[in-house]
Amino acid sequence: MTTQKQIDEAIASAESLFNTPESIAFAKRMQFEDYLNDSYGRIEICGQVFFASDILRDCDPIAFRVYQSDFESEMENE
Repeated sequence: MTTQKQIDEAIASAESLFNTPESIAFAKRMQFEDYLNDSYGRIEICGQVFFASDILRDCDPIAFRVYQSDFESEMENE
């Protein structure tokens, strides 16, 4: 039988996986990409569909990082 202590330790272990710098950075990037996709939608070119976040990230990675940084700053100030 599983004890409450074992459950608490398992929860703490699982939570620690989501509190790494890499996972936090990934979550922030996903939030920014969702914002871009919600704001600008999908773009269709010759029948091919692309997400706005993919286009910006792939075509101008510097601008993507700058806008992401601005987005994160605004989110922190709210």
